[in-house]
Amino acid sequence: NDIQTSFQLVAVDSAGSSAVIEDILVNITEKPKFSTSSQWNSTTMLTEQEGYLNIFELNVSYEIQGPPMNKTELFTHYTGDDPENTISFAVQFSSAVKGGGLPGKFYVDQDGAMLARISNMGEFSGQLLAVDSLSGEVLTIKNWNFSVKV
Repeated sequence: NDIQTSFQLVAVDSAGSSAVIEDILVNITEKPKFSTSSQWNSTTMLTEQEGYLNIFELNVSYEIQGPPMNKTELFTHYTGDDPENTISFAVQFSSAVKGGGLPGKFYVDQDGAMLARISNMGEFSGQLLAVDSLSGEVLTIKNWNFSVKV
């Protein structure tokens, strides 16, 4: 999706006469978007075995694993040259019921692993996110739906 544009550098004297000094052609290339590598597959790499359960129990704590790849292997087109220190993980939730709140407290470490304390019943959607702190770009690594029951 390159964009090509041109313009002219023109000299104008005090009498108003002008002359083209140079024709300039510029190619503008869109910066590739922050993304996961072709090796990444959240469907097979972050499953129930890693803690992404379909049903969580109320008032129970859980350890949920992060991606099994380091950030250099997992991501492409990040900003800077040190993704281990400039890419962080976060988690966000939405409730199936408007105003339903959050499923509980989730701590996300620098590798995307989570420690969760489930404290609210309901139906939820969760997203594990990666954030490129230098560009501000946010990327969804994993989507999953789950219920919290007694």
